[in-house]
Amino acid sequence: MSSNIKQSAKRLGPVYHFARFIYVYLLKLRRQLREYKNRERRCSFGNANPDKTFYIIGVQHTTGGLFAIIKSVFCHICYAIEQGYIPVVDMEHFSCQLTDGTKETNAWEAYFEQPCGYTLKDIADSKNIILSASLPYPKGISIGFDTPMNKELYDRYHRLFAEYIRPCEPVRIYLETKYDMVTHGRTKILGVLCRGTDYTESRPVGHPIQPTASQAFEKAQEIMEKFGFENLFLATEDKRIYDYFKAHYGNQLLFSGQKLYASMGGVKFLADIPVADYSEKWHNIVDYYATIYILSKCDGLSTGLTCGSICAYLMSDE
Repeated sequence: MSSNIKQSAKRLGPVYHFARFIYVYLLKLRRQLREYKNRERRCSFGNANPDKTFYIIGVQHTTGGLFAIIKSVFCHICYAIEQGYIPVVDMEHFSCQLTDGTKETNAWEAYFEQPCGYTLKDIADSKNIILSASLPYPKGISIGFDTPMNKELYDRYHRLFAEYIRPCEPVRIYLETKYDMVTHGRTKILGVLCRGTDYTESRPVGHPIQPTASQAFEKAQEIMEKFGFENLFLATEDKRIYDYFKAHYGNQLLFSGQKLYASMGGVKFLADIPVADYSEKWHNIVDYYATIYILSKCDGLSTGLTCGSICAYLMSDE
C-alpha cells in the first residue's frame, strides 16, 4: 500500500466510523419506532366478563407462509398464557394468506379452533381487553431459527402446541384421512422435508439456506441405512425435488399429493400464484398442512430448517 493510500485511509477512518455510528443509530431508532407504533394496548369494549382478561392476537402477515403464521400465533398464545390472559386470534381485521379477501370472517377459524374457545363475537362487550403488539413475536417469546430447543423447552412447547393449536373439525378429519391414505399401514418411515421454489429462488432475508435435492438425498440415505428405515415420506412443493427422490426411491417413496410447482411463474412467493377461487386456496393450504402433519408422525425426521420443520418437530412425539 502506498503512503498516499495510507494517508487517505487515515483521513477517512473517522468519517467512516461516524457514518457507521449514524447508520446503526437510525436502524435502532427505526426498530424502536416500529415497536412503539405496533405496541401492546389495553382497552375496554364494555362491562361484560369483568373477571377475565382477553388477549386479542392481531398481526399483519403480509408474506409469511402457513407455518410462519402458526408459529407467530403460537408464540403470542404462550405469552398470553404466561400472563394469565385468555388468547383470542383475530384474522378478521388483519391480513395474511389465510384470509378470503374479505373482512367478514375470521380466517383463523376456517382452519383452527380458537385457543380457549372464545371468539371475537363472544368478547365483543368485554371489560378487560389487551390488543397484542402487531408484531410477529411478543416481547420475551420468540421461537426463531436459532432458538436452542433443549428437552425442557421442547416438552413445554410440545404440550402447549397440542393444547392450543387445534385444527377445526373439517381440517382434523382431512389430516387424519390423508395420513391413513398416504402411510397405508407402512412403518419405519423417515420423514424428509426439502423446500424449493420460492424458498431457494427468492432466498428470503433471515431464513436458513436449504439443502439441495442431492444433499437431502445423501443425508436421508445415511440415516435410513444407520437406523433401518424402510420407507421415506417426502414433504416438498418442488416438482424437481420430487422427481429426484422418486427416481431413487420408487415405491419406497411416500407422498401426500400436495401441489407441485416446476417454477415460480414469475412471482416471488408461492402465496402469490393465482388460484381460481377461495375454495382452491383453502384446499392448497390444508394439503400443505396435511403434509407437515404426516411429517410430524414419521418415525424420524431429516429436514431443512424452516417454520414448517419447526412446527413438525413441535407436533411430533420426540
